[in-house]
Amino acid sequence: MPTVSQPDGVHFVTTEEELRAVERLRYECHVAQMRRTRTSVDHRRRLMPLPADERSPILYAVEGGEVVGTLRIRHGRIGPYTPEELAGYAPDQFEPVVRVEDTMLQDTFVIRDEHLGGPVRMQLVLASAEYAVSEGVDLVFCACMPHLVRTYRRVGFRTYKATAKFPEGVLVPLVAIVHDLDYLEAINAPLRIAFESAGVELDRRRGHEIAALLWTDLA
Repeated sequence: MPTVSQPDGVHFVTTEEELRAVERLRYECHVAQMRRTRTSVDHRRRLMPLPADERSPILYAVEGGEVVGTLRIRHGRIGPYTPEELAGYAPDQFEPVVRVEDTMLQDTFVIRDEHLGGPVRMQLVLASAEYAVSEGVDLVFCACMPHLVRTYRRVGFRTYKATAKFPEGVLVPLVAIVHDLDYLEAINAPLRIAFESAGVELDRRRGHEIAALLWTDLA
């Protein structure tokens, strides 16, 4: 089981030790348990590094010294996104209202089975949301299995396109609009708390402008 010398809570990967622990958790959950693999997988060392990890902020959750969850952030400004990411999430559909550079993706979301019903998932999502606001991101993308769409909607994400092919399989792409506080307040979404807690003033008018695309060009 991957361990690190960090206190309980959510942290960003900053050392090789932390990155190896994350790669080991990915391997245990994605490869050993779910039988999903990538060309970058190191079966000998039981690690699952991913392309562009070096250009991606990576969050991980610790409990009792053990890494129990992780979430990778792909930021359009740090990018560039891979052709597969552009095809799956289609962030350019929101141009010219939102530049691709002002978007980010959440991917490689891994949580140990025994922690799926606990707070780890929300802790990682909210930490990612706070990062988005602090970096001036307008849109946060993710993808989930069809049966989880309702759960992600309650968090504050919305559907905007049909299912798409990802390395993990056929998933539903989702998007959260950082500035659309009116919508997030209306559904009492946890993302609203995270977006507002970053201490950055949000622009409701811009939120309306971006959200209007969901009912016009992207309908």
